[in-house]
Amino acid sequence: MSHVRISTTKRTTTSLYISECPNCGILHGIPSDYEQRRRGDGESWYCPNGHSQCFSETREGALKKRNAALADEAERLRRDNLRLSDDLMTNAKELRRIKRRTHAGLCTICNRHFENVERHNKTKHPEAAK
Repeated sequence: MSHVRISTTKRTTTSLYISECPNCGILHGIPSDYEQRRRGDGESWYCPNGHSQCFSETREGALKKRNAALADEAERLRRDNLRLSDDLMTNAKELRRIKRRTHAGLCTICNRHFENVERHNKTKHPEAAK
């Protein structure tokens, strides 16, 4: 009986994240999925010369900071919106008051009454009194 030897070759493709060690400057690669995990959990890895490396901020930490910044911005915009809404209401009231006084023939600056302006407004612009 003879023995038959069968060999198989498995091909895989791996993406590498290329990093430069800040201590010794050597370029080295780590698998991209491993790099993603280290970015997420903040754990360290080692260059081929044994120097420890890590990402200073985890992805979760960066997202939390970004989320907090966006929440602060949303609150600031909400307060600005309320202030602008109040200003708009105040300005609208003031405009209505000035229109009423002007239609009644009152000067908005010195408060003098001008009968001819009042008469003109009543006859030529009656819709403005509404």
